[in-house]
Amino acid sequence: MSVVGRTPDSAEIRWSAPDDSGGSALQGYVIELREVSRSYWRRLATVGPNTTTYTVGDLTPGDEYVVRVIAKNEEGEGSPLTSDYITMPKSKSILVALPYIRNYL
Repeated sequence: MSVVGRTPDSAEIRWSAPDDSGGSALQGYVIELREVSRSYWRRLATVGPNTTTYTVGDLTPGDEYVVRVIAKNEEGEGSPLTSDYITMPKSKSILVALPYIRNYL
């Protein structure tokens, strides 16, 4: 799994389908998120078996997160793929610069 895009409040992740689905057809994936400072996982979405990207939104600029993807079939859920820490970029506010820009207009 890898992070393929980031904004101050979102991250796009991409993963590969499992090599072995345990003999049953893949039904989809469960996407979960955890703030590094917390111990619990929050279930964000369930996506179809042909989906291998997902954009996690509503993230806080400057915070760190971990995302995991769990493949599922009729037998249940498999072992999760877990991302490295995802550090969100801090947002830059244009409002701070407006008083200075006004002086040059």
